[in-house]
Amino acid sequence: MKELTRQEKERLERENIIVSTAEDLFCKYGFEKVSMDNLAKECEFTKRTIYRYFTCKEDLFFAVSLRGYKNLFKMIQSESQKGNTGFEKIRLSYYAYYNYFCNFPEMVQLTNTCGVIKSNSEGMNIPYRDKFTDLDKCLFEELIKIFREGKTDGSIRSDLEISTLALSSIFVVTGFFQMLSLSGNTYTNYFGLDKEAFIKFTIEMLLDSFKHQ
Repeated sequence: MKELTRQEKERLERENIIVSTAEDLFCKYGFEKVSMDNLAKECEFTKRTIYRYFTCKEDLFFAVSLRGYKNLFKMIQSESQKGNTGFEKIRLSYYAYYNYFCNFPEMVQLTNTCGVIKSNSEGMNIPYRDKFTDLDKCLFEELIKIFREGKTDGSIRSDLEISTLALSSIFVVTGFFQMLSLSGNTYTNYFGLDKEAFIKFTIEMLLDSFKHQ
């Protein structure tokens, strides 16, 4: 690998400072309530400096989300490799997402708004939105590949159309954790549920729906 020049290292360091500061502010106050003035003051850079690295606040939002998704992707890849069958790998992947939810709840809540930010930023020049979308697509493709592996090795039901099953299952899991991140402990406390037991029950119920019996 080519060694970075001092200028390149300084650029990366500044970019990391900006993204880390934006992550802290977005997670604490929400995307809408943070201005570029707030960000510039907090990271001690001028707005002009920030705009050298990011085209707009939306670009920064997707840079933050991209960092979170990279962590999620690594966690899923690391855990899924421990499985011997496609079904076991999917199960481990879903529990990796659960682990991500437990360790980075503010990031999960922040990325819940990705769809809204994408819709509101159509037609804008947002390089990190494209990078985020590409990684999101890679994550889905990786999970769909594991579902196909499960159908091939017989650990996942053969009567289900695999692409529809994979997309539906992923949608249910991510939607479930998004709702949990939005409600906090309100839902589980209201019904007197043990949160951890409730989450595990839901994951296992979903897994049982497509496991080969």
